[in-house]
Amino acid sequence: MDSRRREMLRLRREIVEAAGALFARFGYEGTTFSRIARAIDRPKSAIGYHLFPSKAALAAAVLSDDDRRWRAMDDALERAGLPMGTERLISLLLSRMRGIESHPERAAALRLQLDLPALDVAAEVSTDGGTKVERVRYVCACFAADLPSSLGSENEVESFAELFLDSTRGLVLCHVAKQPHAPLDSRLCALWASLLNGAGIPHADVLVRRVQASTRLSEIIAGVEQELADESVDHGVTAR
Repeated sequence: MDSRRREMLRLRREIVEAAGALFARFGYEGTTFSRIARAIDRPKSAIGYHLFPSKAALAAAVLSDDDRRWRAMDDALERAGLPMGTERLISLLLSRMRGIESHPERAAALRLQLDLPALDVAAEVSTDGGTKVERVRYVCACFAADLPSSLGSENEVESFAELFLDSTRGLVLCHVAKQPHAPLDSRLCALWASLLNGAGIPHADVLVRRVQASTRLSEIIAGVEQELADESVDHGVTAR
């Protein structure tokens, strides 16, 4: 890869990360190219229409990166032999939420998924997956393995899945905005244990604590991060 291409990829990553942090904090409408330029200490022209012709294109890049991270982690959990179920769901969500305090841009997709449906630009921001419907179906499939039959119909399971995801999103976004002393990791696990216990999943608090303390999960996360970094480099070489 030549130096010009390498610099272009580095600038793109810098812009997407800065935009992600701003999307997470201020939402879609509160984020501007001027704010992004100030965040990376560059002139507004550095963003350039050749990289991102519009704010919608930038939001699409943030969502695409988030979707790629979700799929990579899910694939890694599959390879590790973790079957569909509540433990896999908690492992996936926890892996994605860890690091948000040091990488606030990773909360951007949660805010954009909340903002975009109410805006006219929603149709412009298209990705290859990661829609709310797809995520809810995934959560339903995980819960189906462990929820007691007394929970009720498929509609009730879907409603619980939406509540679970919405509660998670709300806590993460409040954490990013308020930056409290309690670690996000611990706050999420307390929330999940409470919701899962209420739904009747056996020994939910034990399950959540086990996932939280898992050294194996930490190793899987590290492997996925390296995989994504290598993929980014390979993409740059291919696009040369």
